[in-house]
Amino acid sequence: MATVLLVGLENVRHKGETRYATPPLGLAGLAAFAREKRPKKDTFVIIDEAAKPLLPDQWTERLAAINPDIICISALTTDSSALAKKVALFKHLLPETPIVVGGPHATALGTRLLENPGIDYIVAGEGELGFVGLLDALEKGDRYPENPISGLKFVRPDGSIHKNPPNKELLDVNTLPFPAWDLIPFEDYSSLARMTPSQIGGFYAPIMTSRGCPFHCIYCHDVFGSKFRAMKPMRVIEHIEHLINQFGIADFEIIDDIFNLDYNRALEICRLIQERGLKIRFSFPNGLRTDLLDKRLIHELAQAGAYHIAFAVETGSNRLQKSIKKNLDLEKVRQNIACAAEEGIFTWGFFMIGFPDESKEQIKKTLDFAFSSKLHGAFFFLVVPFPGTALAKQCLSEDEALCAASDISYFIAENSLSQLNPKELSRMQTMAFLRFFLNPLRMARIGRDYPGGWAALITKAINLFKYLIWIKTRRVTVH
Repeated sequence: MATVLLVGLENVRHKGETRYATPPLGLAGLAAFAREKRPKKDTFVIIDEAAKPLLPDQWTERLAAINPDIICISALTTDSSALAKKVALFKHLLPETPIVVGGPHATALGTRLLENPGIDYIVAGEGELGFVGLLDALEKGDRYPENPISGLKFVRPDGSIHKNPPNKELLDVNTLPFPAWDLIPFEDYSSLARMTPSQIGGFYAPIMTSRGCPFHCIYCHDVFGSKFRAMKPMRVIEHIEHLINQFGIADFEIIDDIFNLDYNRALEICRLIQERGLKIRFSFPNGLRTDLLDKRLIHELAQAGAYHIAFAVETGSNRLQKSIKKNLDLEKVRQNIACAAEEGIFTWGFFMIGFPDESKEQIKKTLDFAFSSKLHGAFFFLVVPFPGTALAKQCLSEDEALCAASDISYFIAENSLSQLNPKELSRMQTMAFLRFFLNPLRMARIGRDYPGGWAALITKAINLFKYLIWIKTRRVTVH
């Protein structure tokens, strides 16, 4: 029986940022899939440093107690520095234990990650098939499996690279087992910041009801492919009821790429929640195509328990909407924001400034959209050309993209792809936050509608403005 250690990395934080962590849905999903395909063959342990970081001495004790046969690490590109340090530590403590890296970073960088001699394998794309295929090979003593295992890449003993393309066989999401939630200590996450800014506190779980997105936004990673694969409404309800009955969870973050691409499916999920009398609350921290919403669907979402919707607008410029391949109907989005706010849903906007060759006038269009909207809250992100994205390929070399994305912050301007220099971009971002949140009418609506209560709201406000002050005083390096 193999002991498999699944590791989540600590999120990069800068001064003023609160600790952020969400229960690791991906790691729990891998464990559940392997349990189903390899019954009683493996023991799984999840350690998520995003929730509880460990010091090197603590890792020494934990690894000695667990004695893993394989270590699997999930990483974002922003985790690249933490990943390198963790791999070095693990190889120092357990030099013969294979280390596997998966997640968006492995998908984006591919074989470049194997330049780190401590990384034995990477699994790119949708991870379940590659993960189980590797476990099967290692069980047979085959450290260098030549058979086609989805997304698996490694360096052969002769120095050549074996690589299989990811996602050639896409899974039917209706056949996937529920994630191994028994491996997750939900209490570790209840007091931490989560993806939903207007959190209400307490136990919660992230769920994914579909995979894939047919849109091709140039700044976005492609982990699950472009084919939309959705769970049937009843399967979604069964997962929700499983979490309610087995773990007492009644608060959910729906983290699909595009939950509402199938309009009738979204309506049916809402109908079933109400029909079955499920007293739940749920948020969409990133999972909706907001110009595909309408008054009817927004109403049904609110009736079913939706309390927060993120509107990923990105830019208020129609020209940039086309060039970044987002192609939102901005007027429809504006109407849906107002409709959601009227339904009592806390609305949050995502905006990006600093796109390639973006002018000051185009940035102002984005900010004017935010200022004139009925949004309760907003983030104004700096554009980051992550490796593996069309944006990075368009404007940077691989080395430049990797350097730009290592331990970055969406709120600190170190360089600029736009017509503005980093200092000007940083000034506009800070101004955007201040003007948006200091609007008296908006402040009144936030106080009236914030779902987490006054104490949580005050804490959020203090942290936001402390962070903005730090950004303002931080020296900006102009490249």
